[in-house]
Amino acid sequence: MSWMERLNRGTWKNRDFLTENHNASFGRRLVIHEYPNRDDAEVEDLGAMAKGWQINAYFIGPNYDIEADEFLNVLAEPGADWLMHPYLGEIWVRPWKWTRSEQVGEDGYCKFSITFAPGGRQPFEPTVDKVDRASAAIEDAQDKIKDNFELQPMTGSVFDDLVADVQSKLDVMRKAIAMATLPLSKSNQVLTIINGIKTDVRTLLGLPQQYANTLASFANVLAFLDSPDDDLTVPVRVRAVTRLTSTVNNPPAFASNSTQTAALIANNAAEQDLRNQLLLTSAAGLAITTYQDAETRDRVLQALLDGIDSVLNNAKPDVFNALLDMRAALIDALLDQDLSNYQTKQVVNFMPACVLAHQLDIIEADFVQLNGVAHPLFVAGTVRG
Repeated sequence: MSWMERLNRGTWKNRDFLTENHNASFGRRLVIHEYPNRDDAEVEDLGAMAKGWQINAYFIGPNYDIEADEFLNVLAEPGADWLMHPYLGEIWVRPWKWTRSEQVGEDGYCKFSITFAPGGRQPFEPTVDKVDRASAAIEDAQDKIKDNFELQPMTGSVFDDLVADVQSKLDVMRKAIAMATLPLSKSNQVLTIINGIKTDVRTLLGLPQQYANTLASFANVLAFLDSPDDDLTVPVRVRAVTRLTSTVNNPPAFASNSTQTAALIANNAAEQDLRNQLLLTSAAGLAITTYQDAETRDRVLQALLDGIDSVLNNAKPDVFNALLDMRAALIDALLDQDLSNYQTKQVVNFMPACVLAHQLDIIEADFVQLNGVAHPLFVAGTVRG
């Protein structure tokens, strides 16, 4: 192997260079005080010296001079940057001193000897909030689900059968959501929207994208993504997520009274996939909240993961990838919550919520919400705080 083949590649400000070796310097800033007529000296330690890196960079080839001139220009630019080095890795530095060497008889070859000093304070890099990332992943999944929905061509009678089947399935979905025990005002709002979709389903199915857009809007309302509300307490959200994911994982039995043609079977399946996938985005939106204990958070997360996994096999490629992204973002957002500092208490005889909240060092309203207290004067069993 020749010496040229042993060279490795590094990068400084998007300019590649070849390198073979490097030196790093370390030390401490010591001041030695020597005094007349004394054999010992006083040593004052001023702390660690700034690290230094000595890098050799090479440019070889017919255009080496152009590459070397460009590299020289970026070295002269002020400020720090990331140096990518095959041995040192990625380090934040700034050029301090450098020399350029060329010799007669060594045409097509140039060497730089560069001393890098620490770059100092690194620039601020804002981090993306994991909850925002999860919300964005939910929205992206909804967009992909809507865009990929399509129905096969149908005759008039088959279309009539599809309308009847979808209306029946909307009734089933309405009952499932009613059992989620949302707050009354929210429940009425959601059920009114379902009834409106059921009434207009013939018109909507005539334009499949319009039907998909309407269901997606309903999914947003169901998850209250467009208008978050404090009435959706953690216990309410947990019940809703559990009910929605259960409906997706174990759909209620549905028997069609129509003749099962190939087009009807395919379109029923497509509409079912659309509805299930959008219900999961609703459940995901409801699941994004601040939990008080890891057990509840983990139960909700597992229900979501089971629901998402159950629809992946039937998902189209774009939807498949979007659901996987949503799955990963939900895991990151929910598991990022530190829920290690909570305690439980076993209450044998009924006690008021205010007393238990004081004992567990928690605000009474939070205690009531966390434990789903039915009557604040009579609380018993296992409580958390």
